[in-house]
Amino acid sequence: MAEGKRIDFTFSELTSDLTGSIERIYEMCFNQKPSKQAKETMLTYIKKQKHEKKEKQPRLLTDFHISEKDVVFDEYRKMFLSSFS
Repeated sequence: MAEGKRIDFTFSELTSDLTGSIERIYEMCFNQKPSKQAKETMLTYIKKQKHEKKEKQPRLLTDFHISEKDVVFDEYRKMFLSSFS
């Protein structure tokens, strides 16, 4: 994703179309749609989570077929998380 560019979603956008929002993130960050396998994994995970309400919902980057290298959000961290460092 281009430096200085960011993605904003309202909570209602995320909750009303979670898979569509994730697809938009893939397109904006990686210039591609999620693979069929990644999409199936997302849908399976979402379906399972609807049935298993938990306080914590652990997720791994590998669940979405991305690596830590793919999600370096230095600008975001500087902008929003610097007070938590």
